[in-house]
Amino acid sequence: MSYSTPPIQSSTAPTPNPTNPPISLSLTLTQQPPPPQLNPPTLPPASLFDLLPQLHELLSRLLDTDTDYTIPQSGPHYKAQEPLAMHQLSGAVSSIRVNIGKARAAVAALPDVQRTIEEQEEEISVLKARIARQKEVLGGIRNV
Repeated sequence: MSYSTPPIQSSTAPTPNPTNPPISLSLTLTQQPPPPQLNPPTLPPASLFDLLPQLHELLSRLLDTDTDYTIPQSGPHYKAQEPLAMHQLSGAVSSIRVNIGKARAAVAALPDVQRTIEEQEEEISVLKARIARQKEVLGGIRNV
């Protein structure tokens, strides 16, 4: 955005005087557009990544079928927990697989996930150099 004002001439003297020449002022302000606002990405809900309780429940149901192993009674108890036989494992794991797929898709949808560590480190060094230049300019302004 640019602002421009027409030249202003002093009208205090009716005729030009060589000792007081007319003053001509021209003011031009150039304003750079503000940097784009970076909206933080919306993160998926934390419950999407909470897979350990589901796995724990599944494993505890598997361990219940083993008569040689006793499960400590101090652990969590799950509602309607029935022992699970090995041939039932595939069906019981399907919901956990679906949740893992959703979690993977949510992570893949986040911005810059595909970038390599080297690319991120390069950007960090560029931004650090930019910050150093800005601090230098601000230090110069403080001294004025």
